[in-house]
Amino acid sequence: PRTLFPYTTLFRSKKSLEKLKMAVLFQMTFPGVPSIYYGDEVGLRGGSDPSNRGTYPWGNENNEILSWYLAVTKLRQSEPSLTRGKWIPLYGDEHVFSYMRCFENSCFIMLFNNHNKEHTISIPLYKYKLKNEYLDILLCKTDKLISNKLVISISALGYSIIKLDTTQ
Repeated sequence: PRTLFPYTTLFRSKKSLEKLKMAVLFQMTFPGVPSIYYGDEVGLRGGSDPSNRGTYPWGNENNEILSWYLAVTKLRQSEPSLTRGKWIPLYGDEHVFSYMRCFENSCFIMLFNNHNKEHTISIPLYKYKLKNEYLDILLCKTDKLISNKLVISISALGYSIIKLDTTQ
């Protein structure tokens, strides 16, 4: 059946929504200048030309996606590590990818799991002169490194943002 807004904000599954959030987090924390194409921030979907982009879905925005874009862009704007920080790849395998952005006294570690199962990983951080305590931004909780390693579980199709301060 046709709807009034055929290209708007309906995602067919929670998986699709989590994959989009993961991509946005990557986009906003990776080096370079991110670009948001008109309507992406509210889940506007496209189709084949000439329906590749419809009109803005006033009143039918996906507020969960909009809130995510607002939170992640605000984090990017407020943390120099995410705009000017050095990019350091930390971990990568078939399903999990992680990198760190550091500037002055602050570092952020981004972790991404593209698999349908939870993964626990251990990332050695001994060569980066980091304080032992860290903040998990999304869970709003602090924890400690274990023997200078970040040992963390990343949920299925999950992502994490870890903030650490340097000892310098």
